[in-house]
Amino acid sequence: MSTQSSLVSCTLSELGLPKRAMPRPEHLRQPDYAEKFDDDTLLYDIFRRGNYIYLIGPTLFDTARLKHLLAHIQIDPHTKLKYACYFSKQIFKIVIDASNINTNFIQIYNKQFPIRRSPYENNRFNKVLYTKQKDNDPAWIKDWILWYYNIYGVELVILYDNASTKYTINELKAYLADVPCQVIIESFPFKFGARLWEGSEQDSMFLQWAMLEHARYYVCGNRGYFFSFDIDELLIFKDLSTINWNQTPYHYIQFKGHWAFLDAGQYSGTDSIIRHTSHSIVEKQHFSAKEGKYIAFLDKLRLDDFLLVHRIKRPAESKQPLVIYKPSDAYFLHFRSITTNWKWDRTKPEIFDSQIHHRTDIEQIEKQLTAHKKPSPTHFQN
Repeated sequence: MSTQSSLVSCTLSELGLPKRAMPRPEHLRQPDYAEKFDDDTLLYDIFRRGNYIYLIGPTLFDTARLKHLLAHIQIDPHTKLKYACYFSKQIFKIVIDASNINTNFIQIYNKQFPIRRSPYENNRFNKVLYTKQKDNDPAWIKDWILWYYNIYGVELVILYDNASTKYTINELKAYLADVPCQVIIESFPFKFGARLWEGSEQDSMFLQWAMLEHARYYVCGNRGYFFSFDIDELLIFKDLSTINWNQTPYHYIQFKGHWAFLDAGQYSGTDSIIRHTSHSIVEKQHFSAKEGKYIAFLDKLRLDDFLLVHRIKRPAESKQPLVIYKPSDAYFLHFRSITTNWKWDRTKPEIFDSQIHHRTDIEQIEKQLTAHKKPSPTHFQN
């Protein structure tokens, strides 16, 4: 198990630049919008992996400002940088060709910053499970890890911790020390952003996109299966033998989900801790693709692809057909009362209605969570 927290970040204010303006009209801002909006971070991290240097930051909302930044990045006055810059509505990433760069420093405007090297360059993982998290109960995290290890043979789990306050990173590491796969915990203590509010657009949750891209380049590299599912989401295949993605031409596959609820007739509210297996009701109606989750094939991604929360964004002119599993074949359960994170509280139980609900197979889920078995290596082979 490893922990990294030595991010090389920088702010607009320390470089003497204007802060990021809040784009949301005042009448659409919730009371805590300004508090949660990150108006100052310019770069979350500067790091090197192999022959490339990566700079990842939240959007500047202005291509002119981004061009100005690019014009003020240099290794030294005599080295002409070869770089590519990609940006979306939420973040930007600058990828510098470092094949002929030997220094460990980079200058941005009038300040010099160290370039840290990824310690994971030589890691080779075939199956990686990723999520962001804050203050989730460690028992939930362990259950989630065991599910994906026991069923899918995940070899590496990547947790991006957004400034948890209920425990330290070291305490979380100690709790997870006995899980049967490797766990990496990255501390990302930036402002998360404000959620949608009364018809507003998504305009401040830069961090969750940046963490995905950071995990992609800093930890994973360009090989393996990247499972992007949160701690309250368990992927379920009706028949694991149908998994055969060795020769797939696609860069990711997507899954639809169903809500799983506590049963108001069974849950008294006095349980010491709610678990995945506390949820005995499943909503029959599945989510739309807009709310889906996915597995990415990292070796098929391009630099101009962006890992988003529910899908992968690729430029329109080169999009591939999207593969969405039929919910009758594979889906994920979204356990509503597992997450008590920084967004909302979802602990309210539901009253069972056979017209819209069915029962979960609690015994099967419990069996998988407690099996601690060595998974079969026959699936997901590269």
